[in-house]
Amino acid sequence: ANRVSDAGARAFAAGLASPAHAGCQILDLHHNLISDEGAEALARVLTVPVPLAELRLHYNRIGTNGFVLLAEGLRNNVLLHTLMLSGNPGGDVGVSAIANALAQRSSLRRLYLSATNITDVGATALLDALKEPNSPAIETLALDGNPAVSESILSAIAAHIATHQAVAASEGSTGIFRVPS
Repeated sequence: ANRVSDAGARAFAAGLASPAHAGCQILDLHHNLISDEGAEALARVLTVPVPLAELRLHYNRIGTNGFVLLAEGLRNNVLLHTLMLSGNPGGDVGVSAIANALAQRSSLRRLYLSATNITDVGATALLDALKEPNSPAIETLALDGNPAVSESILSAIAAHIATHQAVAASEGSTGIFRVPS
């Protein structure tokens, strides 16, 4: 099976920035070999005016530095509404960086952070970010597969989403919270 590596991620990023691909709205690079280096190139795409609405990077090899770089790209991006990073080892520092970007200004509505090796530290950073006035109205937040996140933090996140984004349906203690449309 051919897998997209960092070089491939750089090529996709360069292509997205070209006028020929200016209409690309979904970039699906899940289950590949992209690491922090590839994430850096993709993060740069988030800083230019391309109509990318969904970035699917779940189950790659993106670590803390890649999460931090993607978060920097998100800070002023007003078009991306779905970011899938599940299955990447971003950890507390990486997820906290994503949370900080959310708190500042973001168009994200769906954020997938399942199995990202976070603890209560990263989950609390997300909760704090969701409480900020500039934070987006999150419809989907996936945090399952992070066994070091306590039920109390997951419950607090669910309660916040339920209170601030209308009626939220929680799928048990999986850490996936959805707001009905």
